[in-house]
Amino acid sequence: MNRDSSNRKRVRPLRTRFKEAVAEGILDAAEQVISERGLGRASMSEIASVAGVAVGTVYNYFPDRDGLVRALFRSRRSRLVPAIAALAKGREDEAFEPRLRGLLRDVFELFEQHRRFLRVAIETDASRTPPSPPPHSVLDQLVAALDHVFSAGADEGRLPTGHGERLARLAAGAMRGLLRHQLERGGPFADEAGFLADVLLAGAPGVAAAP
Repeated sequence: MNRDSSNRKRVRPLRTRFKEAVAEGILDAAEQVISERGLGRASMSEIASVAGVAVGTVYNYFPDRDGLVRALFRSRRSRLVPAIAALAKGREDEAFEPRLRGLLRDVFELFEQHRRFLRVAIETDASRTPPSPPPHSVLDQLVAALDHVFSAGADEGRLPTGHGERLARLAAGAMRGLLRHQLERGGPFADEAGFLADVLLAGAPGVAAAP
């Protein structure tokens, strides 16, 4: 088999690429409309209008709004999960404190790039739509990454042993609360990275030790 024929086999058909582009455009429109108007006010017709397609086209790709939201979560999860894993891997050779601070900053910056989806995720979580997350969600990946960092801190003698996962879940929960706070006030996510790192490393700022 020559190289030209091998290359031709690796090229996806134009029809497939067109369908994928249309589906992604609909997902982008859904993300925009839900983030701006809220899940309860986001209609399939408005999503179609923003996507620049007929509403019937939306239904050709997604059976209903819940199916569209589930597809949006699958799409964004497929980007965020490996991105968090890559950010964590890129800091594995650092010492505990710069590794923790760097990872928190990196993840907050990553979420900034997906700000609209974060608003959708919080909105749908409040309404319990879509259903419970899959076994390996964005939260699971974040907790796993933070667990490795806190375990490294224990290895360095900076933290007691055996609490890595608990600290990771505490940090991930705090991160979620801070993301919601910045969404409500319209501030940048990255502003919270240093604050969260300081709290995790030294406790809440300004709190005096008990006599």
